[in-house]
Amino acid sequence: MKKVCEREITITTTVGKVRVRGACGRDPETGRWVIPIRELWGLGPHETMSPVLAEKVCYTATRTLSYEGAADVAAKWGSPVDDSGIHRHVHEAGGHAIELEQERVERALDVESRGEVVAEA
Repeated sequence: MKKVCEREITITTTVGKVRVRGACGRDPETGRWVIPIRELWGLGPHETMSPVLAEKVCYTATRTLSYEGAADVAAKWGSPVDDSGIHRHVHEAGGHAIELEQERVERALDVESRGEVVAEA
């Protein structure tokens, strides 16, 4: 039985679509198939947008005040992204920000870590 194979992945980046071939194999701990290069780049199992592009379109959506406007601007960079993809990334970034805020509040309420939170602020 073959333990490692090669897969082609296509990622939308700030310079357009990029195709890369990467090793694919089973994770010995979980038994799931993984493509290590995706993990190295910070991509989820089905993610097709680079983290840098996702950050740029999220920021652009906040400045243009619409997902459609952000999609128009991204197309000008040569990175066409549909407004639903931008919406998804903005929603994920917002969820992550809420998690970080909740963690910070919990640390501020804890007597042992309160000083660290004040120093960070």
